[in-house]
Amino acid sequence: MKVEESAVIAWRRHLHRFPEVSGKEEKTAAFLAGELRKMGYIIQEKVFGHGLIGLLPGDKKKKTVALRCDMDALPIYEETNLSFRSNYDGVMHACGHDGHMAMILGAAKALAANKPQGSIKILCQPSEEKPPGGASGMIKSGVLENPYVDAVLGCHVSNHYSVGKIAVINGPMMAIADNFYITLKGRGGHGALPHRNIDAIQMAAEVIVSFQHIISRQLSTFMPAVLSFGTIHGGTAYNVMPDEVLLSGTVRCFDENVRDYVLTSMHKTLKGITSLWDGGYDLHYEYGYPVLQNAKEITDKIRAVGDKIKDLQVVEMAEPLMIAEDFSYYAKERPAAFFLVGTGNAHCQKPWHNASFDLDEKGLPFGAAILAQVAYDIANEDRR
Repeated sequence: MKVEESAVIAWRRHLHRFPEVSGKEEKTAAFLAGELRKMGYIIQEKVFGHGLIGLLPGDKKKKTVALRCDMDALPIYEETNLSFRSNYDGVMHACGHDGHMAMILGAAKALAANKPQGSIKILCQPSEEKPPGGASGMIKSGVLENPYVDAVLGCHVSNHYSVGKIAVINGPMMAIADNFYITLKGRGGHGALPHRNIDAIQMAAEVIVSFQHIISRQLSTFMPAVLSFGTIHGGTAYNVMPDEVLLSGTVRCFDENVRDYVLTSMHKTLKGITSLWDGGYDLHYEYGYPVLQNAKEITDKIRAVGDKIKDLQVVEMAEPLMIAEDFSYYAKERPAAFFLVGTGNAHCQKPWHNASFDLDEKGLPFGAAILAQVAYDIANEDRR
């Protein structure tokens, strides 16, 4: 499947110049709609906000394949020296979504030029970066119906892999990602008279340590999970014990039963510690994106296609990632596969969400070619 490298790079640079944060992707969606119309796709706009569907219809007896990209940027001030750096101060494509959109356009153009027998749906999704995300809203809006979608493909750039490599894995690829917010309630007073107060800071210290025991001492070592605190706020002066301490953090795992166990144990731990100190607590727990499960039958197709593309190597991920992706919602509804596209080189090594993040654009045509060829092959299959 022929992909126009120069077009993919030009699309990426245009999109990088004009980033829009979650829920504000109006101009981005309009640009994508315009490019897809030129290719002959039937466009449906304003799907769950600024979401977009591009349809290349085919034989209803053959399968329909959806290709998904995310459109939103991050509220980060760009610190690169790129000639096409963001035109908007404080907004940047620091996670590679500009590359994702460019790859989808490259695949869409290749498929329009070499139409499969079945149908192709291009899903341009808003708000991946901002939970609860845009995927579930797009699905509720009917993007996997009319025509019925038989398989969904998606990908993400990664500087962990060099250009010319595609990374795949069967089964769980990315984790469940939940957030929690805790208020520990004490009784404030003078720091010189702790016996007259209820020490919320002391309770916070014990909670932070005890929560790690949930992971290391209550869960099986064969059930991977992470519990991390990200913020702690309490107090206004060195000699005043506060009434409250606020904590927040994240829970990551690959099993919903593990998630439920961790949440139950968090409550038990909080109740025990605050009862001991005659304090109290509130726990607000937010369920985030589900685990991203790759379908083996589709990852096998990615491997087979990758072996036939010149200068491309398909590699196996050593382990799933504890980061999360709302592509997982599509994978819960249909057979799906998500893969990583190598965009790293000696100069492009910064991680996602870094103000100096950049990617090697030469990796993008490989991702587009995989998307196009796998979609073409599946869309030529008979629907059962």
